[in-house]
Amino acid sequence: MMTRLWCHLCLGLLLVMGVPFLKAEEPDGETASVRQTYDRHPFTYRMKPASQRPGYKIYQIEYPSPVTTSVEQNNTIPAEYFLPDTAAEGTGSKRPAVICLHILDGNEVLTDLVCSTLARRGIPAIMFKLPYYGKRALPQGPMAMAKDPRLFASAIAQAEQDVRRTVDLLASRPEVDPQKIGITGISLGGLVSATAAGTEPRLARVGLILAGGDLRKIIGYSRETRPLRRMIDALPPQERRFLEEKIAAVDPLRNAPALRQRAAEGRVLMINAAEDEVIPRACTEKLAAALGLEKKVVWLEGLGHYTALAELPRVLNMTADFFAQDLPPGDAPPPVYPPEKTSAVRVADVLQQLDTLLTGKPERDRCHRVELEFQVI
Repeated sequence: MMTRLWCHLCLGLLLVMGVPFLKAEEPDGETASVRQTYDRHPFTYRMKPASQRPGYKIYQIEYPSPVTTSVEQNNTIPAEYFLPDTAAEGTGSKRPAVICLHILDGNEVLTDLVCSTLARRGIPAIMFKLPYYGKRALPQGPMAMAKDPRLFASAIAQAEQDVRRTVDLLASRPEVDPQKIGITGISLGGLVSATAAGTEPRLARVGLILAGGDLRKIIGYSRETRPLRRMIDALPPQERRFLEEKIAAVDPLRNAPALRQRAAEGRVLMINAAEDEVIPRACTEKLAAALGLEKKVVWLEGLGHYTALAELPRVLNMTADFFAQDLPPGDAPPPVYPPEKTSAVRVADVLQQLDTLLTGKPERDRCHRVELEFQVI
C-alpha cells in the first residue's frame, strides 16, 4: 500500500512568514518604453501600483509577448513586479533581479512566496503568467493544453520567448543591474527556466527547483501529464514524430550545454525531492549530469514533489541566498537557513503546521487555508 499526501499550505505560510496584504494608496500607473530588445523589436509596457507590503511594493505590469498567436488574450503578458523599497529609483545602487515562474496548475501563491522572499532581501522579482494561463487562457483553462499536444509544445516554446522579453523589460529598469538578472521556477517553472536560460545568455543565475530533463519521460511518468501522453500516442505516426521533435526542441537537456559554464561557475542551483513522484529522480540526475552538477544537487531526502512543502521555508531561504550573492556591497549578509532535518523532524513540522492551521484562530485580516488529498493505491 502506498499513501500519497498532498499538502497545500501556502496561504498558511503567508501567515507564518508575516506577509500582510495592504491596499496601495498610490496614483495610477505609467507607460514606459523598452528600446533595446533581444529581437530588435522595441515595445512599451504599462505599470501601475497594486499593493504595499512591509519593505516592498507590488506593481501590475502588462507587456506584449514577442510571439503572436491566434488567441488574442494570449498575446499580452500580465505580470507582478515586487520592488523593494531599498531598490526604488534613486535610493541605492543597481541590484540583481529575478524572474519567477509558476507551477503546472498556475498556482500564484507559491510564486508569490518566492518573489516576496527575494523582495524582502532587497532583490526585485517579477512573476508572469505563462502562455494560456490566467488572463491568457482559453475558455477551458490550462487543461486545453492537455487535450492538444501541439498547443502544449507551442506554449513551452512561447514561454521561452516570453522569458527573453521579460529580461528586456528588467534590463531597462533603472534599479536593475542588466548583468545580474536571474531566473527561478518550481516544477513546470523550473523546466521552463532551464530551457529559457539555455537560450538566453543574459540570465546570469538560474535556480531550478523540483525540475529535471527528458520531457518525454516526464510526460509519460507524471500522473498530471498522462492525458497529454495518451493524446500524443494516439496521433498518426508521422504527426507523432513531428510533435515529439517539437517537444524535444524545448527539453532542458537540449540546451544544457549552453548552461554548463554558468553551472561550473556556481551560478546554477538545483534543489530536488529525493522521492519525487512527478519529476523522476532519473530525470533530475540526467539534467544534473548534463550541467556537470551531479554532486551538487541539493536533495530533499525522504520527500516527494508535494510533501517537499515541508521544507519550503528552507528552500526559499536557500534560493534567496543564491541570488543575494549579487547584491551590491554593504547590504546585510544573508540569513542562515535552518540546518538539515531528519525525516522524522520534517513530518513533525508538517503535523505542527497542520495543527496550527486547523485549530488556531487567524489574526485580523489574515486567513488559514489547507487542502489535503489522500490517495491509497
